[in-house]
Amino acid sequence: MAWTFFSTIYDALITPNLAAMQAMIANVAAQMQPIGLAMLVGWLCFAGADMALGSKSGQQVVKEFALGALFLGLLPMAQYSTYISGFFLNAVPNTISAAMGAAGSPVAALNNLLSQSITAAAKTFEALPWDPLKSVPLGLSVVAFVAVAVVTLAYTFGVYMVATLLNVAAMVVGPVFVALAAIPVTRRLATGWLGVLVGGCVTQLMALAVINLMTAAETLLLQGFARTVAATGSNSIDMLWGLTQVGMMLYLGKLIVQEIPHLARAIGGGVHGAATAGIHAVTIGAADRAAAIAATAAAGAAAGAAGGGGVSGAAAGAGRAVMARQFGPAALRSAVPSGPSKS
Repeated sequence: MAWTFFSTIYDALITPNLAAMQAMIANVAAQMQPIGLAMLVGWLCFAGADMALGSKSGQQVVKEFALGALFLGLLPMAQYSTYISGFFLNAVPNTISAAMGAAGSPVAALNNLLSQSITAAAKTFEALPWDPLKSVPLGLSVVAFVAVAVVTLAYTFGVYMVATLLNVAAMVVGPVFVALAAIPVTRRLATGWLGVLVGGCVTQLMALAVINLMTAAETLLLQGFARTVAATGSNSIDMLWGLTQVGMMLYLGKLIVQEIPHLARAIGGGVHGAATAGIHAVTIGAADRAAAIAATAAAGAAAGAAGGGGVSGAAAGAGRAVMARQFGPAALRSAVPSGPSKS
């Protein structure tokens, strides 16, 4: 079965946003053209006074005026979509993605990895022995592998999507900053906006590179997994070891992707290092919390069973462990803010 989860979300979010973005940019650009022209004319008056007083040379004024006129020339919709939005959102990501061998959607490779990983997990699960003492722990190992695969791929997808959506949002308000670049006083704001675009573009490109490299490595591992299945006659232990190798490679890819926003911020500036913190919280962080709760519940169940309560004692122990985890003093201390009262 082919999974198209990531491509479906990408097409549902990015494609409509790109269409709506064009209409919004046209409106913003139309409003900012006269404002930018007025800013440049006003600055030229002050620059003329400075030149008359001798604090500025004519060469400096001409240079700054030519640069401001160049930025105002980018405000019409035709030039803005060609040289700014089309360059950062389409030309660079699509060209680099095609050069890396990606076909179709930039996140199609993640769909292939998800499909191959789940297929391998299903084959391993079907080959498990009927003995409960063997099948239960081995089955839990297969479930753990599926969780690792889904969480790591979702994290990679989230980093790429955050960079793409931030670039789309930056493009919508871009004409405001292009107009601000018309005069030297506010040009630093346009520099910050450009840093956000460059950081987002670098994040997209590096994420695409990791996705394609990870796809190639994972495909080789999964092909080796298929050969192991054929050679060992579906030995569940050998198959689990193959899944473990694939899971380790997936997690390694996640660790690399985790550093990409920080590298992009170091190169181009922007906010991408901080913006992806939420992605980590809802993927890796949620998986860590779920694993901790499951481990606490299992320990509570074992304690309850050892206490002589049998099945009911185990269930009660697990229930107490989960309740303590969620609603105990430690949970309350983390939920209630500390510090002096403002009243």
